[in-house]
Amino acid sequence: MSCDAVSAALRGTPLFLGRDMGRNAKGISRTCAYESLRNEIDAILGCYGLQAVDISVRRSSGKALLDIYLAKMNSGIACSPNTSDLEEASSVLHIFFDDYFRDQDYVMTLSSPGLNRCLKTLYELKLFNGRMANVSFADENGESVSVVGKIVSADDDKLALFLNSGEVIIPID
Repeated sequence: MSCDAVSAALRGTPLFLGRDMGRNAKGISRTCAYESLRNEIDAILGCYGLQAVDISVRRSSGKALLDIYLAKMNSGIACSPNTSDLEEASSVLHIFFDDYFRDQDYVMTLSSPGLNRCLKTLYELKLFNGRMANVSFADENGESVSVVGKIVSADDDKLALFLNSGEVIIPID
């Protein structure tokens, strides 16, 4: 299916989250709702090589405010999207959110995660596998340690980084 066909198919597609973006949908955790929204966005933008890194949804003065951070996938490594990538994503996502919000006002902001943005979740650590990162953590003595290395892997209990001196495994609590 071409990206144009995806855009056309989006008209009328329901969003998983409840209509009140500021509240949890009944019986659904906030984390589950955000993961579902991220999955919806990834499905929409996947054919453009874009993937959602982080999403912030809040309400202010009766408007839904959506901040969506996107990465451009290049050979499995997350990179910063360029302006034309973000413009294309904006056009496609507006079709989706215009239908979702119908008569409600919303503001959507798209951007790249930025070079100095902290990686906050296991999902993000996995997404940025292969990229350089400055990682701060407490060692076994409780001392603060900061290292710079390439993310090799991340899972539920550890992060592997490749440093100049070799691979180091950092436990994740």
